[in-house]
Amino acid sequence: MINYPISPEYALIVKAFSETNSLRGAAAQLNIDPAQLARKMQKVASEGLMQKMGNRWVVTQKGKRIALWVDESIIAQKLLMEERPTIRLASFTWLAEQMLIPNFKKLTQLSGGKYNWNFNVVATDLEDELISSRADFVVTCHSPQDPLIAQKKFSPDPWYIIAPPAWKKDLAGLKTDQLQDFLNKRPFVRIASLHPDQTLGFSPRTNAELSVEGVIGVRAAVRSGLGWGCIPGYSIIQELKDQEVMKVELPSKTRGDLSLWWMRSRKDSGDYVKLLSKWIKK
Repeated sequence: MINYPISPEYALIVKAFSETNSLRGAAAQLNIDPAQLARKMQKVASEGLMQKMGNRWVVTQKGKRIALWVDESIIAQKLLMEERPTIRLASFTWLAEQMLIPNFKKLTQLSGGKYNWNFNVVATDLEDELISSRADFVVTCHSPQDPLIAQKKFSPDPWYIIAPPAWKKDLAGLKTDQLQDFLNKRPFVRIASLHPDQTLGFSPRTNAELSVEGVIGVRAAVRSGLGWGCIPGYSIIQELKDQEVMKVELPSKTRGDLSLWWMRSRKDSGDYVKLLSKWIKK
């Protein structure tokens, strides 16, 4: 164990003496009995911080420097206590764009301004963000694979089949089989890392296929009229409102859940989970 060269108690005694210039005044400031303080003075003096001049104790030059250090330390501690901790949230780009950042003001209101919030927007491995300590919490729409990660689920996030708005008249009134036949004649835009069966539950028969990286790529391609695709419902909240894409009434196979993740080993997660859960529910 590392010990202080001069104990914090002695340093505070010296500071009190330097401000009051009397045993009684220092005892009052320290809230201890003057007789008790007098018994400690020899030990303080043995450190070269105080010396006896006649019948009075006075602070030495070394003691004055210690008193100044105590003042600076107290100020530094107060600043540290007042400093707001930073909480790092990781999420996929599309979820941060559609839900987290637009609702950031609600989070600051709920937290009462006690924290600094840092959004870490990533495109790939959210689990690694937690495990490698690059993030404190993750907001996403699927379950973690690593058992070291805890999860709290909120609302379902079904994947929607979407198409360009220009197809609206052609799709109107078509039944399930007719919808599939219509889509099979048009380019399918898929996420490169996912097989169509994983999202659609069926394989499009079209020979025209556009493979892109990630949800945002599919959304952009469909919005531009390059074809149809299947992506999470939470990724097109604003696009549906603005009628930049349209939802095709054909069920998809994939469904996620809006979720909050954190490391199970984190001991202080309780209050943060409650706060973030309240925000996500809102």
